[in-house]
Amino acid sequence: MNTSDPEFIKTEILKILNKIAPEIDPDTVDPQNEITYEFEIDSMDFLRMVVKIDEVFGIEIPEAEYGEITTLEKLLTYLAKSN
Repeated sequence: MNTSDPEFIKTEILKILNKIAPEIDPDTVDPQNEITYEFEIDSMDFLRMVVKIDEVFGIEIPEAEYGEITTLEKLLTYLAKSN
């Protein structure tokens, strides 16, 4: 698993989000819009995403930093810096 490859990170994040919101087509998502809006998820689903990110990437995102990962674009940037 190459956790420093941006394309790999994006693919894995989209897989995580697709499991949480399978009715949403990841190819139609605007990476600059809020994740909760684009994937129609609530705060519990958002938390499930954060937990799964920790499981997959070994990156624990503190609750105080959730504001830094509100969009797919911001999340990908955050994870790239955390590797």
